[in-house]
Amino acid sequence: MNETLAQLLELQDHDKQIIRFSKEIEDIPARKADIEEHVSDARAALDEANQKLKSETLAVKDLEGEVDSTKEKISRLQQQEHEVKTNEEYTAIQKELFSLKQRIMKSEDEELELMEAMERSKELVAEREGELRDQQEHIQEDLDILDERMQELDERLETLKRERGELIEDIDPKWLARYERVLQHRGGMAIVEVSHGTCTGCNMALPPQTVQNVKHEDDIVMCDYCGRFLYLPGR
Repeated sequence: MNETLAQLLELQDHDKQIIRFSKEIEDIPARKADIEEHVSDARAALDEANQKLKSETLAVKDLEGEVDSTKEKISRLQQQEHEVKTNEEYTAIQKELFSLKQRIMKSEDEELELMEAMERSKELVAEREGELRDQQEHIQEDLDILDERMQELDERLETLKRERGELIEDIDPKWLARYERVLQHRGGMAIVEVSHGTCTGCNMALPPQTVQNVKHEDDIVMCDYCGRFLYLPGR
């Protein structure tokens, strides 16, 4: 194989790893965000349960205030009851007292229902808190793994870039520049095999003379269609 092409192939091996590792590093923040979204869901479920409990608690306090206010009205009416002078006034007070007592009974029934709902909500809050703790513990493990992977990739990438810098020192600058242009415009694959007379980069059938030139291995041959460097495997 042409010496420069062999050097470029070794360089491409490094570049493929650099590209792959760089892409994985770029993807890690999104992967972490996906993982953390599960915690957000669990936290939202807990917030919803807490909000429901808070609403029920406030409703109970409102009912308690309403009952106390109604009881005060009853107390005042009962005092007035002894001061009335006519049957009509007495009857009116009795009617209003009855209505107020009915209101208290209704409020107390509602309060009891709300207290029972509060107990269920407290149980739900405790359940959601447990789910959130479990999620946080599990997810933290996944996040730690990704952080370790990020560090590993950073170290590996640094080594590859250093090695790449050493490799390009010995490559003909003309061919290196051309290689890097092709690499940039051809999806990170600048050098490809010839298989059954076809460029495996663009899948186009190569002219017979181009295939023969690749076989001779004297010069660097490029695909007439996609411009990639060509070589025969095993040579």
